[in-house]
Amino acid sequence: RLGCIIQVLFEMEARHLMAFERIEKKPKKRVMYQLTEYENEYFDEFRNEMNIYYEMNAHEIKDVFSAKLRKMTFIYDFGDDWKVKVFFEKTHAAKENDEQHLPHVLEGEGMGIVEDIGGAYALEEAVEAMKNSEWYKRLFNEDFGMEEFDIHQFDLAEMNKRIKELPARYDNYYQKMYE
Repeated sequence: RLGCIIQVLFEMEARHLMAFERIEKKPKKRVMYQLTEYENEYFDEFRNEMNIYYEMNAHEIKDVFSAKLRKMTFIYDFGDDWKVKVFFEKTHAAKENDEQHLPHVLEGEGMGIVEDIGGAYALEEAVEAMKNSEWYKRLFNEDFGMEEFDIHQFDLAEMNKRIKELPARYDNYYQKMYE
């Protein structure tokens, strides 16, 4: 579910594969928590003793993070290769219907990613091009189905509404996809 929450926070639309990655120093190895133990060319290329893969849904946050391991990288869309650093602080025992312990956003800035644009570099290029060209701005808005693109746009109330509704939908989508 954490992967689905991160997707909502960064305007990702649950249309691509995702994984969590951590690098262990001794012995040096890359550990990936991916959606399922499926055969995939992207992962097969790296599968060896230096690269360990686990099924993401078979592990809970408290079992993955530890006193020594406080951060991981969330990877979304292996083509565009969006990466989000995740820092672990603490967990709370969830109680049924306990609104206080549901994920909520305290502050934020910016709109997140644009799906299928080509990654962070392509998004930076598009933002720069829109500063100098009304034509490009109109074309971009049409191509990506936006009324008005503003990279700085952030609505705290809207994000908290989305964080309560969308992660469960995204989670259901991924579960059905990999049944």
